[in-house]
Amino acid sequence: MEDPKKINEYDSLSPEDVQENLEQLTNLTKKQQERKDGIHTFATDVAHEVQGKNMSVIKIALAEQRRQQEYAHIVKQSKNQKLIYILLATVFVVGGALLVGSSLNKSNQTVPIPQISQQKVNSIIFSDDQSVLNVTDFTRSEIIQAFKQKYDFVSNQGITNVVTVKDSNGGLRALSGAEFIASVGTNSPTELAPLLQKDFMLGVYSGIEKKEAFMILQFDDFDTFVNQMRVWEPFLLEDLITLFSITNTYGSVIFSQPFSSEILLNKESRILRDANQNFVLGYTFADRGTVIVTSSKEALTEILDRYSIQSIQ
Repeated sequence: MEDPKKINEYDSLSPEDVQENLEQLTNLTKKQQERKDGIHTFATDVAHEVQGKNMSVIKIALAEQRRQQEYAHIVKQSKNQKLIYILLATVFVVGGALLVGSSLNKSNQTVPIPQISQQKVNSIIFSDDQSVLNVTDFTRSEIIQAFKQKYDFVSNQGITNVVTVKDSNGGLRALSGAEFIASVGTNSPTELAPLLQKDFMLGVYSGIEKKEAFMILQFDDFDTFVNQMRVWEPFLLEDLITLFSITNTYGSVIFSQPFSSEILLNKESRILRDANQNFVLGYTFADRGTVIVTSSKEALTEILDRYSIQSIQ
């Protein structure tokens, strides 16, 4: 049932009023629709704008993500490098400490001095030093030259024993007196060699002012040996002058000078002297089985003193 009030309101309107109201309603509806259309159009435009720029936004996001990843990688790498540096520094410090500690420890230790494998040969008299002379297959001149080289390098004061050796059955053995005299004594009598089968000693006496060579021979049969030495006397200086490094300031006349018998240092001796009675060469009997061949009284004195001590021992 219709409301009487509404009927009455419509009934009171004229056709012009109704027409005007209808126009107003139509206009209002249009405006509302235009508002709706305007809002939709703006929202759509924004969406389209964002959609159009969507790819740029994604690119920016991806670039930012890559930058952050690279930064994280650099930070991680830097941390790893720092860790490596710390480890290396620790190794160097610890290694240095160990090295210093080892050096200090070694400095307090006694360093063993390597021993010479070559044993000292027993000599007829006590010697302060020893030098080995290998004369295997040497000629006379080579033996003399090799000995002179040893002689030149002897520096210590006292007695140096020059041990003459040669190869024998794969090893070395010391020469006997007979072998040595046969090698250097060109003019020595053949009957002398059988008497010199025992040990002998070739050495250098180093005094305060000079060095002199000497020879000690041990022999059998005193009387026979004395006779054979007398046979050798005229040629003894000639055979030994180079070996003993005797300086010849006397000319050829000294080779024709005879030896004379003397008691020297309480020992029987045969001495060759120059015109001024200077000692040139001589041999002295230390006992009836040992003879010392020297070129000065000083060397003879030292050798006899040592021989006496050796004999007592």
